[in-house]
Amino acid sequence: MILCTRQPSGLREQLELIVLNYPRWLEVIAGSARHPQLWLQHRRDGLKVGRT
Repeated sequence: MILCTRQPSGLREQLELIVLNYPRWLEVIAGSARHPQLWLQHRRDGLKVGRT
């Protein structure tokens, strides 16, 4: 699961967030030695492991 620290407003912004970040998310998750179930998408810092 990927949670955004700043929730996008509206469907267009949600779609743009996913489309623009999806390739990068795959890269980060695939490169992780651990496979946590929660990731946080920070506005500036990118994708980080979340605490469960």
